[in-house]
Amino acid sequence: MGGIAFAYGALRSYLHEHPDQNRKIDGLTPEQRCFIAWAQVWADKTSPGFLRQVTATDPHPPGEYRAVAPAQHEPGFYETFGIHPGDPMWLAPHDRVAIW
Repeated sequence: MGGIAFAYGALRSYLHEHPDQNRKIDGLTPEQRCFIAWAQVWADKTSPGFLRQVTATDPHPPGEYRAVAPAQHEPGFYETFGIHPGDPMWLAPHDRVAIW
């Protein structure tokens, strides 16, 4: 969660200092591209056997979870994509964790 919070905050600071860079590319805002890039970092394809092995030996959750769950705790994620109660990615504010 710290990684996406740090990345999103850094992007917001950069865009504040460089407003000319705050433009859409392929219809996506810089904030949208930030969260999409985060998810792509963790995109992977694993076999069931490997998934069993890694969940038993790695203290970190599988990539599929790491791609989505941290963003759900970042308030900017909801603003960026206009996510509201009832949407599939919605996580109620009282269920979100803030580490910084």
